Amino acid sequence: MMGSPDKIMPVALFGGTGFVGSEMREVLLDAGYRVRCLVRSSAGFSERPGLEWIRGDLSSDGAVDEVLDGCDVCIVMTGARTGTKENMQQIVDGTQRIVERMPAQGIRRLLKLSGVSVRVGKEPFPLPRRILDLGLGLAMRYPSRSKYLEQEIIEASALDWVVVRPPLIFRGAGCRSLRAHDHAFLGMHVHVRDLCQFFLNQIANDEWLGKCPTVGYGPVWSGRNR
Repeated sequence: MMGSPDKIMPVALFGGTGFVGSEMREVLLDAGYRVRCLVRSSAGFSERPGLEWIRGDLSSDGAVDEVLDGCDVCIVMTGARTGTKENMQQIVDGTQRIVERMPAQGIRRLLKLSGVSVRVGKEPFPLPRRILDLGLGLAMRYPSRSKYLEQEIIEASALDWVVVRPPLIFRGAGCRSLRAHDHAFLGMHVHVRDLCQFFLNQIANDEWLGKCPTVGYGPVWSGRNR
């Protein structure tokens, strides 16, 4: 278990300018954490006490090391943007670089955003998840594929990791606590602020270490093995 926000080092946040990542950034800052984000250019982005922008990208060992330096936990919310094979590979390679360089920086805890459509092992895969997996695979082939490749990289590491798998993410805050399960489908959507609060809770919570919880508001729908 880690200490209170005012007693820990900064949180390394990758993908901190995206839809979910930017909300995660604000949730961390509101909770009293210092946050260090990787960004190609900080122009146009907000400045807040406790927020540090590091210029660079995921292809740079030096930039990744600078973000990780002195942090206790790393949160990765990157995702393929263009839907091309090249962009997918950039994201996958970036995750690989983060995972490889965390131990040298003395960081063990990794929190990663994935999706409920990603199946882990031979877990039960109910119809709604299979539909999402098929739909995303057809509409966004490479972004969907990247999540599976990143999952393999993380599982093969010796880090203390949690991979969170939400369904569709909506803007705003539902002001509700998300339920979590090791594989069940828990509804079609979550609000982004509630999702980020769940991530925040995992910084000092060991319940889901080494697991890939699905999250949502609804009742458990487990399905059957397929």
